[in-house]
Amino acid sequence: MTESIAIKFPESDIKEMDKLINIGRFISRSDLIREGARRLIQEKLLKTEETDKYVLEMESKGDFKNIELIVLSNLFINKKLTEKEEIVANRLTRNPLKPVRVLEGKFVLTEIGIDIAEGFLDSLLHLRKIKNVN
Repeated sequence: MTESIAIKFPESDIKEMDKLINIGRFISRSDLIREGARRLIQEKLLKTEETDKYVLEMESKGDFKNIELIVLSNLFINKKLTEKEEIVANRLTRNPLKPVRVLEGKFVLTEIGIDIAEGFLDSLLHLRKIKNVN
């Protein structure tokens, strides 16, 4: 069973499609659009599988228990740090990447610290999703 979908394209895209059809790469616009959609879907599925494997590998290596990543994440969500976490945050101010700095007596994330924390939290959420944990 098939279903029709009406799509509007800019004239410039239609001209590019017609060039590919005229040189014999595709038999019709529909053929071209179907092929493009299939490739995009396949690409997204492969990327999802790769991400799943990477996140599971992070879990198996214990990356989600890394105290430095936990501290960065806690700073990102403005959670009060424990005494032990404050020691780690202080150490992170001397890290070559400089993910944390002290501003007015408080630990704050730098731009790279924010990026690292966001990536870590995204990975945790992805792990929960692929493991169906609520």
